[in-house]
Amino acid sequence: MATITKHIVKRGKHSESYDQRKLYASIYNACIAVRCTDTEAELIAERIVELVEQWLEPKHEVTSYDITRVASEHFQQYHPDAGYLYQHHRSIS
Repeated sequence: MATITKHIVKRGKHSESYDQRKLYASIYNACIAVRCTDTEAELIAERIVELVEQWLEPKHEVTSYDITRVASEHFQQYHPDAGYLYQHHRSIS
């Protein structure tokens, strides 16, 4: 996975640098929560992070909502149930 320097505007309107580890962990955890195996969760997380980073490449600044939306769209082809949990985890907790 490549290093990408981007600014992410968070819900509180502050910004922080993109951290692929945070994205990977949130995707991986959503997969584990719906009982994917570790291997399956790792593969899904790696692939979705890769796809989000391709989308992110030409952009300088995006919102955290944009990243969540794009990742959720990609989840549909890999694990829709985990994608639903990923997309709605803030409203569930």
